[in-house]
Amino acid sequence: MMRKWRRSAAYRIAFANLITFAVGLALLGLVVFGVMHVAFVGQLDATVSDEAQTLVDEYHTGGIGEVRDAIAVRESSTSPTRMLFAVFAPDGRRIAGSLQTDRPSLGVHDIIFIDPQEGPDSGRGIAIDLSSRERLLVAADREWVERIDRTVISVFAVAFLVACLIAFGGAVWFGSYLRRRINSIGDTAKVIIGGDIRERMPVSGRGDEFDQLAGTLNRMLDRLQTAVDRERRVVDSASHELRTPLANLKAELDLALRQPRTDAELIAALHSRA
Repeated sequence: MMRKWRRSAAYRIAFANLITFAVGLALLGLVVFGVMHVAFVGQLDATVSDEAQTLVDEYHTGGIGEVRDAIAVRESSTSPTRMLFAVFAPDGRRIAGSLQTDRPSLGVHDIIFIDPQEGPDSGRGIAIDLSSRERLLVAADREWVERIDRTVISVFAVAFLVACLIAFGGAVWFGSYLRRRINSIGDTAKVIIGGDIRERMPVSGRGDEFDQLAGTLNRMLDRLQTAVDRERRVVDSASHELRTPLANLKAELDLALRQPRTDAELIAALHSRA
């Protein structure tokens, strides 16, 4: 089966389309996944940025003590999407919050922290200086983003596999259809080569490219048939016109050969009948 597919131009065309479809679908999936991932990470960045700005405002209102109280209230929350907090001294000591990580650089970036249950884990955080001595870090676990990523990848993988299986079935059908239409024209051509010039290419009636090709070949065969019929009529007419003179000549030759004559007399007799 595979050898037949490799040798068939129809199947090669069909499977080339299948590969093109699969590659295009994979690229589309990568683009969609990338856009979704960037959107979710952007949402996460916006969440930690808003939370950090709220704590900065509270610091300006009540100082570091107000920030500690606000962090304690937030860390007592049981929400699965709760934020992670820490305030660092210039030497890297954590002076508020329970987030276990190194003193980060300013800005939004990925961090590695120690989760009490899971150990080392990754998160997304923003670091802002509350003052020249105190640096606030607000972070969120990336687990929910990673969970969404895994879900999207799993769903896409299943959808991609199903789509490819359907496309494979379509490619096999398409290749078989092309092969069948091409073979029908080839088989008819073999019959015509064998001597049956009245045979014609099959036309499905759909008006597609194969029908147009078959129609063109049939018109060519019609003209060829007309020329052959005309030539046959000419030959038949010439044969009919020559039949009587040739018969008379044969009779004269038989008569001349039965009568004993010299060569000169025989030649003279033939000339007289010419």
